[in-house]
Amino acid sequence: MIPLHAMRIAAFGSILLLVLMMGPSRFSGPAATPAKADGAEVFTQVTPAKVYSEIPSHSGLADADPTLGTTGYCVTLQFDNHKSLGPNNGFSVDKGVVLSSAYFANGSTVTTDDVYCVVVSATRITTSLPRPDMVVKWTYLDGGVAVTTTLNIKVVTVTLKGINGPAGGVAEVCTVGWDSTFLTGKAANTPPAVPVLLDSVVASDWSTNPAAPPTILGVVRDGPEWCVNLFSATPIPNVVNPTPTIDVTLKFYALYDITLSADDHLI
Repeated sequence: MIPLHAMRIAAFGSILLLVLMMGPSRFSGPAATPAKADGAEVFTQVTPAKVYSEIPSHSGLADADPTLGTTGYCVTLQFDNHKSLGPNNGFSVDKGVVLSSAYFANGSTVTTDDVYCVVVSATRITTSLPRPDMVVKWTYLDGGVAVTTTLNIKVVTVTLKGINGPAGGVAEVCTVGWDSTFLTGKAANTPPAVPVLLDSVVASDWSTNPAAPPTILGVVRDGPEWCVNLFSATPIPNVVNPTPTIDVTLKFYALYDITLSADDHLI
């Protein structure tokens, strides 16, 4: 079975043939923009504005108690007599899933100090660039009428693609969907620390299985993407490497907040 986030390379005869498979990948960008209508509730906690697919948007469970520090994408009510509608305290997600939700009320006679929070995860979508946004929704009742406020979150997903190379020549595997403001190679953040050098990818971040051949020659930049060059003097499979396929893996971090190390995610 091909490892998750790996690129499979198949070689036949004297050709190193690279075959695309599903591949993998701190936030430091502009805040997400919540939708707002006159008199409507809006998301009041909107970071991180960018997430990696299938990784929780926040560490731990949703927490709506402001005295302890809220966790998640949150709505602090601005208008009285509003309350959530539906499961998950009114939260739902397009192109993602709700992982946990929370509600806090301090017992006052008004709802303008109520807080609702949610932790979510984005769906892994690799069919297009840019990747489609995840849309976090909160639905509530306003005078008996259902109203929904939304928050668009950018989603990053990295895959790998291969470029053929003959035996005795150079083959190449490149990322697709790399984000230089959000990602960095494993070596640049091992152990996780602050500050972190963003957008750094070196040869040791890449690996092949079997380890050799091919030989990793080094990494190069191709526009916004990172590539690794591979070399094999002999066709694959061969006596040294009878396996007809080679797995190529890139290890890297998604950095949700460059001022913290606790929320760094190794992909």
